[in-house]
Formats: sequence, C-alpha cells, structure tokens
Amino acid sequence: MARQIGRLPREIFRNRQWVVTTKTIECLDAGEDYWFDIKRGAGELWPLHMASKSWVNIDAFCEAWLVALAYLRAKVPNAGELIEQAKAKRLEHGRKAEIREEMFPTRKVRLRSYDEAVAEIEAVEAEYERRYGAPNKLIEA
Repeated sequence: MARQIGRLPREIFRNRQWVVTTKTIECLDAGEDYWFDIKRGAGELWPLHMASKSWVNIDAFCEAWLVALAYLRAKVPNAGELIEQAKAKRLEHGRKAEIREEMFPTRKVRLRSYDEAVAEIEAVEAEYERRYGAPNKLIEA
C-alpha cells in the first residue's frame, strides 16, 4: 500500500500553551486535553469563548488563533477588536475571582462528618453577614 504523504497534520506554530497544525489548534498543557479543528477555530467567537476559561493564557491563545486565521486565509475584519474584548473579559473574570477569594478565602479544611460540613457553611455565612451586613444563606434550615 502506498504511503499517503501530506495527510498527517504538520505543525505550523507553537507558543507556551498552544500549537497550531494544518488540522487543529491544540492546548499543550499537560492537564488539559483541549483541541479543535482549525477550520472551526477560525470562528469569530473563539477569543471570547476561551477568555472565560480560567486555565487559558488568553494572550497565547489569541496569538495561536491569529496564526490559524492567517494559515486559512480567513479574514475576520474585527479580529483586533475581538482580541481586546477577550482580554477585557479575562481581566473582569480575574477581578471577580479576586473578590471571591477575598470574601471566601481558600482554606484547607478536613471535614470528617456532615455536621462539620454544616458548621463550615454556617461559619462562611456568618463571616459574610459580618463583613457585608446582609445574610447570605447557603443552606436552608
């Protein structure tokens, strides 16, 4: 059987988080199995979609996305604007995460029973009410 040359995807571009091949855009992070067809990735909404994922380095993704667009000769007239919107969205998500962490700091809690879990939730509710002067019931009585 003759070998089919040119059928396997070739790498076009690589940065710290993404690789663009002739077929796909793939995440290089070991913990993330995330990839999609390069033609699908040429859609206008990808930068905004990826900005909502906390594990994505949005600068690295946008760089790979632009390379994919160039490879496909896909023209996205507002690509620069979309990238700026994606970066703004990421900053907004970052601020919300900072606020959540400030309100409810990550604590290593080893809960051994249901009662301990209820007590932990009640402590979080009490802290919220102390800080903000309003109840925030996480569980029903």
